[in-house]
Amino acid sequence: MLEKIRMALYKYYKSKDVLIADVFDYLIIDMKKQKEEILRNKSTSYLQKLKALFEHNPNSKMRETNNLILADFRKYYPQEWEKIEQFRKDSLDETVFFLRENNWSPWTSVQLILDMVFHGILSDNQKELKREHE
Repeated sequence: MLEKIRMALYKYYKSKDVLIADVFDYLIIDMKKQKEEILRNKSTSYLQKLKALFEHNPNSKMRETNNLILADFRKYYPQEWEKIEQFRKDSLDETVFFLRENNWSPWTSVQLILDMVFHGILSDNQKELKREHE
């Protein structure tokens, strides 16, 4: 049975690397679509949108995945992993823009950004830099 599945996959994908690349691309596209839907929704408040953005960030999605699998992806597929890292950085930039665009007070923005850090939008490297500067 597994051999049939494997043969079927290779009918559509030249290699495992191409399959993995497509999976990463699909995940990123899906997360971007979810984020766009959150921001376009006129019936939610800014705070509800911000909360939804936190809940749909890349790290919260990855928490559902085994850490060993994620470590293997980082190690064996660094080019694909870099796409996730870039998406994390872009998500942080977009969230900061969202805060500025909606005229949050500096104190509220700081509280919300700290909440974002604790919910994992920052990459491991960004978290380490933050710890070094504390």
